[in-house]
Amino acid sequence: MSTGNPFWHAGPVPVEKFKGRSEEVRRVVDRIATGQSVAVIGPAGGGKTSFLEYLLAPQHLNLYGNRANQLVFSRLEAACWGQDFTWEEFWRQAFIPLRERIEQLAETELLKYYQVCVDNGFGNYVVERFIGKLKDKNCPLVLVIDDFETVLRIPFLKGSAQFFGGIRSIATRSQGALSVVLSSGWTLNHLGNTVGKATKTGSPYFNYMTEEVLPPWSHSDFEDVLTPARSVLSAEDIQRIADMAGGHPYLVQTLGNCLWESHQEDRGLAVQLRQQQALQVFYSKVTAQLERIWQSWPLEIQKLTLTIALMQVEKLKAVLIRLGFEIDKLGQDILQQRSKLEGLKQQGLVAEDGQVVGGWRISPKIFLYFMIDKQLESKYRDKLPSEIWETFSI
Repeated sequence: MSTGNPFWHAGPVPVEKFKGRSEEVRRVVDRIATGQSVAVIGPAGGGKTSFLEYLLAPQHLNLYGNRANQLVFSRLEAACWGQDFTWEEFWRQAFIPLRERIEQLAETELLKYYQVCVDNGFGNYVVERFIGKLKDKNCPLVLVIDDFETVLRIPFLKGSAQFFGGIRSIATRSQGALSVVLSSGWTLNHLGNTVGKATKTGSPYFNYMTEEVLPPWSHSDFEDVLTPARSVLSAEDIQRIADMAGGHPYLVQTLGNCLWESHQEDRGLAVQLRQQQALQVFYSKVTAQLERIWQSWPLEIQKLTLTIALMQVEKLKAVLIRLGFEIDKLGQDILQQRSKLEGLKQQGLVAEDGQVVGGWRISPKIFLYFMIDKQLESKYRDKLPSEIWETFSI
């Protein structure tokens, strides 16, 4: 029996297993090395944390050229911040690696400015003065914040113009001494609209950042990930992964693992039944992550993509016709929403398809199944013929 499951089961992959994204790495590294701020955008499970781990790995500091020994990286996990998290605690945590660096360098002037920040509760003015001194000493700070959208669950920060406006102001005026790198499942536009409403200012809090969208794995990256498994997985298994998971890193790893395990258990099942049982396990494992992706979208995007899903499945479309929906009108409505779908297309969650009414389809296939199973109203779902579920082989 074969051993050595090559698939990563959960969490960010180890740096040495990181695949692809070379162009995205190059662009983000260029931003950091020149003191600019950037947002890494992608769906839940799309590899954002793995991407950040790769950028921050000690063995990759050479990516930053002659700035490698100057940059001070400070990594913060927004998902770990408690409900009583404050602006003062934010900067206290953010400055820990910086304080350690200046203590090592015995930079007494910087230590003095840091102490002023402590004594004054890390107010905007004293923090900005401290950051300004970092530029004089060639000691730029790179503030990396993962899962940034989770900040919005903290009451004090959600409506805090001081927090969002303060970071923007300090980074913008620092002349490269402070750059902010955040990751989020929300686009900057969605973040900006949500924060603007919460702070009741409408201020463009994220206009100092560029957006780097992580695409799905390319075909060659997909092949690199699957190659070590080909001694166990069949060609039909590989095709099933491509259809159901697309190039979404978490989905590929999870379905690959489920199919691998289905071979190891070796219960003598027919191929189709073995794959079907593996897909059932897969769906149970990824449903929560698919829900996170769905919940990260504004309501208008949820409605639009659900309409696309309805157009994509022929038997669903037939149900809508019987219920009196004007299919051609729905298709035209989709065609007019192209600008809203481009961001999802970059993330590999929708794709253009001239064979479908409306010109778009949901991708990967497991997400289409999830939308019909979990998001379609029961008054429609209950009218579906049973064979519609059989088309997914789950």
